[in-house]
Amino acid sequence: MIDLETNMTVASTVSRCWQASLCAAALLLPALAGAEDKIYNLDGREIASGTVTSMSAMEVVVGGRAGDRKIPANEIQKILFDEDSGETRTVKTRVVNQQYDQAIEELRKISIDAIPRAELKSDMRYYEAMCLAKIALEGRGDKVAAGAALVNFINTEKRSYHLFEAAELMGDVSRAVGRFETAAQYYGYLTKAPWPEMQMRGGVLTAESLVAQENYKDAAAQYDSVLSKPNNDPGSLRQKLFAQLGKAYCLGMSGDPAQGIAIAEAVIKDNNPQDGALFGRAYNTLGVCHLKADRKKEALRAFLHTSLMFTTDPNVHAESLYYQAKLWEDLEHSERALQARALLKDRYATTSWGQK
Repeated sequence: MIDLETNMTVASTVSRCWQASLCAAALLLPALAGAEDKIYNLDGREIASGTVTSMSAMEVVVGGRAGDRKIPANEIQKILFDEDSGETRTVKTRVVNQQYDQAIEELRKISIDAIPRAELKSDMRYYEAMCLAKIALEGRGDKVAAGAALVNFINTEKRSYHLFEAAELMGDVSRAVGRFETAAQYYGYLTKAPWPEMQMRGGVLTAESLVAQENYKDAAAQYDSVLSKPNNDPGSLRQKLFAQLGKAYCLGMSGDPAQGIAIAEAVIKDNNPQDGALFGRAYNTLGVCHLKADRKKEALRAFLHTSLMFTTDPNVHAESLYYQAKLWEDLEHSERALQARALLKDRYATTSWGQK
Protein backbone atom coordinates (compact mmCIF):
# COMPACT_ATOMS: atom_id res chain seq x y z
CA MET A 1 0.00 0.00 0.00
CA ILE A 2 1.38 3.39 -0.95
CA ASP A 3 1.94 5.72 1.99
CA LEU A 4 0.75 9.02 0.48
CA GLU A 5 2.05 11.14 3.35
CA THR A 6 5.53 9.55 3.19
CA ASN A 7 5.71 10.01 -0.57
CA MET A 8 4.66 13.63 -0.25
CA THR A 9 7.39 14.17 2.36
CA VAL A 10 10.01 12.58 0.10
CA ALA A 11 8.81 14.61 -2.88
CA SER A 12 9.00 17.79 -0.84
CA THR A 13 12.54 16.94 0.28
CA VAL A 14 13.62 16.17 -3.31
CA SER A 15 12.01 19.40 -4.49
CA ARG A 16 13.88 21.43 -1.88
CA CYS A 17 17.16 19.74 -2.85
CA TRP A 18 16.57 20.56 -6.52
CA GLN A 19 15.71 24.15 -5.67
CA ALA A 20 18.89 24.46 -3.61
CA SER A 21 20.93 22.98 -6.44
CA LEU A 22 19.36 25.33 -8.98
CA CYS A 23 20.02 28.32 -6.73
CA ALA A 24 23.65 27.27 -6.30
CA ALA A 25 24.00 26.85 -10.06
CA ALA A 26 22.41 30.24 -10.65
CA LEU A 27 24.90 31.82 -8.26
CA LEU A 28 27.76 29.99 -9.92
CA LEU A 29 26.86 30.92 -13.51
CA PRO A 30 27.82 34.63 -13.25
CA ALA A 31 31.12 33.65 -11.68
CA LEU A 32 31.83 31.19 -14.48
CA ALA A 33 30.76 33.73 -17.07
CA GLY A 34 33.15 36.26 -15.57
CA ALA A 35 36.05 33.81 -15.39
CA GLU A 36 37.72 34.98 -18.59
CA ASP A 37 40.33 37.34 -19.93
CA LYS A 38 39.23 40.65 -21.45
CA ILE A 39 41.10 42.67 -24.06
CA TYR A 40 40.62 46.43 -24.47
CA ASN A 41 41.50 48.53 -27.49
CA LEU A 42 43.33 51.87 -27.52
CA ASP A 43 40.06 53.72 -26.86
CA GLY A 44 39.47 51.66 -23.71
CA ARG A 45 36.64 49.59 -25.20
CA GLU A 46 36.43 45.83 -24.61
CA ILE A 47 36.94 44.10 -27.96
CA ALA A 48 37.47 40.44 -27.03
CA SER A 49 36.92 38.04 -24.16
CA GLY A 50 37.74 34.42 -23.54
CA THR A 51 41.04 32.78 -22.65
CA VAL A 52 44.36 34.12 -23.89
CA THR A 53 45.97 31.02 -25.37
CA SER A 54 49.14 32.56 -26.78
CA MET A 55 50.84 35.88 -27.33
CA SER A 56 53.81 37.35 -29.13
CA ALA A 57 55.23 40.76 -29.96
CA MET A 58 52.87 40.77 -32.96
CA GLU A 59 49.55 39.50 -31.62
CA VAL A 60 47.48 38.00 -28.82
CA VAL A 61 45.32 34.93 -29.51
CA VAL A 62 42.07 34.63 -27.57
CA GLY A 63 40.05 31.42 -27.49
CA GLY A 64 36.30 31.82 -27.08
CA ARG A 65 32.96 30.21 -27.93
CA ALA A 66 33.32 31.22 -31.57
CA GLY A 67 36.88 29.91 -31.83
CA ASP A 68 40.26 31.60 -31.79
CA ARG A 69 40.60 35.31 -32.50
CA LYS A 70 43.89 37.09 -33.22
CA ILE A 71 44.25 40.66 -31.91
CA PRO A 72 47.19 42.71 -33.29
CA ALA A 73 49.42 43.87 -30.44
CA ASN A 74 49.42 47.47 -31.63
CA GLU A 75 45.63 47.64 -31.13
CA ILE A 76 45.72 46.63 -27.45
CA GLN A 77 45.56 49.13 -24.61
CA LYS A 78 45.48 46.52 -21.85
CA ILE A 79 44.43 42.97 -20.97
CA LEU A 80 42.54 42.15 -17.78
CA PHE A 81 43.27 38.53 -16.99
CA ASP A 82 40.93 36.35 -14.94
CA GLU A 83 43.71 36.17 -12.33
CA ASP A 84 44.11 39.95 -12.03
CA SER A 85 43.81 41.10 -8.43
CA GLY A 86 42.51 44.43 -7.20
CA GLU A 87 46.10 45.68 -6.98
CA THR A 88 47.12 44.61 -10.49
CA ARG A 89 43.93 46.07 -11.95
CA THR A 90 44.70 49.35 -10.20
CA VAL A 91 48.23 49.33 -11.65
CA LYS A 92 46.79 49.01 -15.16
CA THR A 93 44.28 51.80 -14.56
CA ARG A 94 47.02 54.10 -13.24
CA VAL A 95 49.23 53.38 -16.27
CA VAL A 96 46.39 54.04 -18.74
CA ASN A 97 45.81 57.37 -16.97
CA GLN A 98 49.57 58.13 -17.10
CA GLN A 99 49.74 58.19 -13.28
CA TYR A 100 53.14 56.53 -13.17
CA ASP A 101 54.09 57.47 -9.61
CA GLN A 102 50.83 56.05 -8.25
CA ALA A 103 51.30 52.91 -10.37
CA ILE A 104 54.73 52.36 -8.83
CA GLU A 105 53.19 52.71 -5.35
CA GLU A 106 50.67 49.99 -6.22
CA LEU A 107 53.41 47.78 -7.67
CA ARG A 108 55.26 47.94 -4.34
CA LYS A 109 52.29 46.17 -2.74
CA ILE A 110 52.64 43.23 -5.15
CA SER A 111 55.06 40.31 -5.11
CA ILE A 112 55.48 40.00 -8.88
CA ASP A 113 57.53 36.79 -8.66
CA ALA A 114 54.70 35.14 -6.71
CA ILE A 115 52.07 35.75 -9.42
CA PRO A 116 51.14 32.27 -10.70
CA ARG A 117 50.03 33.11 -14.24
CA ALA A 118 52.96 33.79 -16.55
CA GLU A 119 51.13 36.33 -18.74
CA LEU A 120 50.06 38.44 -15.78
CA LYS A 121 53.52 38.26 -14.25
CA SER A 122 54.99 39.45 -17.57
CA ASP A 123 52.49 42.32 -17.64
CA MET A 124 53.54 43.52 -14.18
CA ARG A 125 57.23 43.32 -15.07
CA TYR A 126 56.59 45.50 -18.10
CA TYR A 127 54.55 48.06 -16.19
CA GLU A 128 57.24 48.29 -13.52
CA ALA A 129 59.99 48.93 -16.10
CA MET A 130 57.75 51.27 -18.09
CA CYS A 131 56.84 53.42 -15.07
CA LEU A 132 60.48 53.66 -13.98
CA ALA A 133 61.37 54.82 -17.51
CA LYS A 134 58.55 57.35 -17.76
CA ILE A 135 59.44 58.89 -14.40
CA ALA A 136 63.15 58.95 -15.29
CA LEU A 137 62.45 60.62 -18.65
CA GLU A 138 60.61 63.36 -16.78
CA GLY A 139 63.85 64.02 -14.88
CA ARG A 140 62.63 62.56 -11.58
CA GLY A 141 64.18 59.11 -11.59
CA ASP A 142 67.24 56.97 -12.24
CA LYS A 143 67.65 56.42 -15.98
CA VAL A 144 70.30 53.73 -15.46
CA ALA A 145 67.95 51.70 -13.25
CA ALA A 146 65.11 52.23 -15.71
CA GLY A 147 67.28 51.11 -18.60
CA ALA A 148 68.39 48.00 -16.72
CA ALA A 149 64.75 47.08 -15.99
CA LEU A 150 63.80 47.55 -19.65
CA VAL A 151 66.75 45.51 -20.95
CA ASN A 152 65.89 42.70 -18.52
CA PHE A 153 62.28 42.74 -19.70
CA ILE A 154 63.23 42.77 -23.40
CA ASN A 155 65.69 39.89 -22.93
CA THR A 156 63.42 37.67 -20.81
CA GLU A 157 59.91 38.41 -22.11
CA LYS A 158 60.34 38.06 -25.86
CA ARG A 159 56.76 36.82 -26.35
CA SER A 160 55.14 39.81 -24.64
CA TYR A 161 52.75 41.97 -26.63
CA HIS A 162 54.52 44.93 -24.97
CA LEU A 163 57.86 44.18 -26.65
CA PHE A 164 57.80 46.94 -29.30
CA GLU A 165 56.71 49.49 -26.68
CA ALA A 166 59.58 48.40 -24.44
CA ALA A 167 62.09 48.73 -27.31
CA GLU A 168 60.92 52.27 -28.05
CA LEU A 169 61.16 53.24 -24.38
CA MET A 170 64.67 51.79 -24.20
CA GLY A 171 65.57 53.94 -27.19
CA ASP A 172 64.14 56.99 -25.41
CA VAL A 173 66.13 56.28 -22.23
CA SER A 174 69.33 55.67 -24.22
CA ARG A 175 68.89 58.94 -26.11
CA ALA A 176 68.20 60.81 -22.87
CA VAL A 177 71.59 59.78 -21.47
CA GLY A 178 73.44 60.52 -24.71
CA ARG A 179 73.86 56.93 -25.92
CA PHE A 180 72.59 57.71 -29.39
CA GLU A 181 73.95 54.64 -31.19
CA THR A 182 72.25 52.38 -28.64
CA ALA A 183 69.05 54.38 -29.08
CA ALA A 184 69.18 53.85 -32.84
CA GLN A 185 69.56 50.09 -32.34
CA TYR A 186 66.42 49.87 -30.21
CA TYR A 187 64.45 52.21 -32.45
CA GLY A 188 65.50 50.04 -35.38
CA TYR A 189 63.56 47.19 -33.81
CA LEU A 190 60.34 49.09 -34.57
CA THR A 191 61.14 49.03 -38.29
CA LYS A 192 60.71 45.23 -38.14
CA ALA A 193 57.11 45.48 -36.96
CA PRO A 194 54.36 44.31 -39.34
CA TRP A 195 52.49 47.64 -39.15
CA PRO A 196 53.45 50.51 -41.50
CA GLU A 197 52.86 53.23 -38.91
CA MET A 198 55.24 51.60 -36.43
CA GLN A 199 57.81 50.92 -39.14
CA MET A 200 57.73 54.60 -40.07
CA ARG A 201 57.91 55.67 -36.44
CA GLY A 202 61.01 53.52 -36.06
CA GLY A 203 62.51 55.30 -39.06
CA VAL A 204 61.71 58.76 -37.66
CA LEU A 205 63.18 57.92 -34.25
CA THR A 206 66.30 56.39 -35.80
CA ALA A 207 66.76 59.61 -37.79
CA GLU A 208 66.39 61.67 -34.62
CA SER A 209 69.25 59.67 -33.08
CA LEU A 210 71.38 60.56 -36.11
CA VAL A 211 70.41 64.23 -35.71
CA ALA A 212 71.55 64.07 -32.08
CA GLN A 213 74.95 62.91 -33.40
CA GLU A 214 74.93 65.85 -35.87
CA ASN A 215 74.87 63.40 -38.76
CA TYR A 216 72.41 65.47 -40.77
CA LYS A 217 73.16 63.85 -44.13
CA ASP A 218 72.23 60.32 -43.04
CA ALA A 219 69.35 61.63 -40.94
CA ALA A 220 67.88 63.46 -43.95
CA ALA A 221 68.16 60.27 -46.01
CA GLN A 222 66.31 58.37 -43.26
CA TYR A 223 63.55 60.99 -43.20
CA ASP A 224 63.29 60.80 -47.00
CA SER A 225 62.87 57.03 -46.70
CA VAL A 226 59.88 57.54 -44.40
CA LEU A 227 58.39 60.19 -46.68
CA SER A 228 58.65 57.88 -49.69
CA LYS A 229 56.38 55.24 -48.13
CA PRO A 230 53.05 54.87 -49.98
CA ASN A 231 50.93 54.45 -46.82
CA ASN A 232 48.34 57.17 -46.24
CA ASP A 233 46.37 55.98 -43.21
CA PRO A 234 46.10 58.60 -40.40
CA GLY A 235 48.89 57.10 -38.30
CA SER A 236 51.29 56.88 -41.24
CA LEU A 237 50.47 60.42 -42.33
CA ARG A 238 51.29 61.67 -38.84
CA GLN A 239 54.69 59.97 -39.00
CA LYS A 240 55.28 61.66 -42.35
CA LEU A 241 54.65 65.02 -40.66
CA PHE A 242 57.35 64.22 -38.11
CA ALA A 243 59.62 63.22 -41.01
CA GLN A 244 58.91 66.54 -42.74
CA LEU A 245 59.89 68.43 -39.60
CA GLY A 246 63.00 66.29 -39.24
CA LYS A 247 63.98 67.06 -42.82
CA ALA A 248 63.36 70.78 -42.14
CA TYR A 249 65.62 70.59 -39.06
CA CYS A 250 68.37 68.99 -41.14
CA LEU A 251 68.00 71.68 -43.80
CA GLY A 252 68.31 74.38 -41.18
CA MET A 253 71.41 72.85 -39.66
CA SER A 254 72.97 72.17 -43.07
CA GLY A 255 72.70 75.68 -44.49
CA ASP A 256 69.19 76.08 -45.92
CA PRO A 257 67.18 77.53 -43.01
CA ALA A 258 64.72 79.38 -45.28
CA GLN A 259 63.39 76.12 -46.70
CA GLY A 260 63.29 74.64 -43.20
CA ILE A 261 61.23 77.60 -41.96
CA ALA A 262 58.77 77.18 -44.85
CA ILE A 263 58.26 73.49 -44.05
CA ALA A 264 57.79 74.05 -40.31
CA GLU A 265 55.34 76.92 -40.86
CA ALA A 266 53.31 74.81 -43.29
CA VAL A 267 53.02 71.97 -40.74
CA ILE A 268 51.88 74.44 -38.07
CA LYS A 269 49.37 76.08 -40.41
CA ASP A 270 47.80 72.89 -41.77
CA ASN A 271 47.49 70.72 -38.66
CA ASN A 272 45.71 70.48 -35.32
CA PRO A 273 47.52 72.13 -32.36
CA GLN A 274 45.87 69.58 -30.08
CA ASP A 275 48.68 67.25 -31.17
CA GLY A 276 51.15 68.54 -28.59
CA ALA A 277 53.99 66.19 -29.55
CA LEU A 278 53.84 67.26 -33.19
CA PHE A 279 53.52 70.98 -32.47
CA GLY A 280 56.29 70.96 -29.85
CA ARG A 281 58.60 69.48 -32.46
CA ALA A 282 57.32 71.94 -35.09
CA TYR A 283 58.03 75.04 -33.00
CA ASN A 284 61.47 73.78 -31.95
CA THR A 285 62.28 73.12 -35.60
CA LEU A 286 61.07 76.61 -36.48
CA GLY A 287 63.22 78.03 -33.70
CA VAL A 288 66.37 76.23 -34.86
CA CYS A 289 65.85 77.35 -38.46
CA HIS A 290 65.27 80.98 -37.41
CA LEU A 291 68.40 80.80 -35.27
CA LYS A 292 70.46 79.50 -38.18
CA ALA A 293 69.08 82.37 -40.29
CA ASP A 294 70.31 84.77 -37.56
CA ARG A 295 66.75 85.74 -36.63
CA LYS A 296 67.20 85.49 -32.88
CA LYS A 297 64.00 87.18 -31.75
CA GLU A 298 61.89 84.98 -34.03
CA ALA A 299 63.80 81.93 -32.80
CA LEU A 300 63.19 82.85 -29.16
CA ARG A 301 59.51 83.38 -29.85
CA ALA A 302 59.24 79.87 -31.32
CA PHE A 303 61.04 78.22 -28.38
CA LEU A 304 58.89 80.12 -25.89
CA HIS A 305 55.83 78.84 -27.71
CA THR A 306 57.00 75.30 -27.01
CA SER A 307 57.56 76.00 -23.31
CA LEU A 308 54.20 77.68 -22.87
CA MET A 309 52.03 75.30 -24.87
CA PHE A 310 53.69 71.99 -25.71
CA THR A 311 55.67 70.45 -22.83
CA THR A 312 54.39 66.86 -22.91
CA ASP A 313 57.57 65.52 -24.54
CA PRO A 314 60.44 65.93 -22.02
CA ASN A 315 63.12 65.88 -24.72
CA VAL A 316 61.37 68.58 -26.76
CA HIS A 317 60.79 70.76 -23.68
CA ALA A 318 64.42 70.37 -22.59
CA GLU A 319 65.62 71.39 -26.06
CA SER A 320 63.45 74.52 -26.00
CA LEU A 321 64.82 75.53 -22.56
CA TYR A 322 68.40 74.99 -23.72
CA TYR A 323 67.96 77.37 -26.65
CA GLN A 324 65.99 79.89 -24.58
CA ALA A 325 68.87 80.18 -22.12
CA LYS A 326 71.31 80.87 -24.96
CA LEU A 327 69.05 83.34 -26.75
CA TRP A 328 68.10 85.33 -23.63
CA GLU A 329 71.84 85.67 -22.95
CA ASP A 330 72.51 86.81 -26.52
CA LEU A 331 69.68 89.36 -26.25
CA GLU A 332 71.13 90.66 -22.95
CA HIS A 333 68.39 89.40 -20.66
CA SER A 334 70.63 87.59 -18.20
CA GLU A 335 67.93 87.10 -15.56
CA ARG A 336 65.63 85.35 -18.02
CA ALA A 337 68.59 83.29 -19.21
CA LEU A 338 69.27 82.17 -15.63
CA GLN A 339 65.63 81.25 -15.14
CA ALA A 340 65.56 79.09 -18.27
CA ARG A 341 68.86 77.43 -17.36
CA ALA A 342 67.68 76.77 -13.80
CA LEU A 343 64.48 75.13 -15.03
CA LEU A 344 66.47 73.01 -17.47
CA LYS A 345 68.84 71.83 -14.72
CA ASP A 346 66.02 71.28 -12.25
CA ARG A 347 63.85 69.14 -14.51
CA TYR A 348 66.21 67.69 -17.10
CA ALA A 349 69.69 67.72 -15.55
CA THR A 350 70.45 64.16 -16.65
CA THR A 351 69.31 64.62 -20.25
CA SER A 352 71.69 65.37 -23.12
CA TRP A 353 70.26 68.94 -23.25
CA GLY A 354 70.74 69.43 -19.52
CA GLN A 355 74.35 68.32 -19.71
CA LYS A 356 75.40 70.57 -22.62
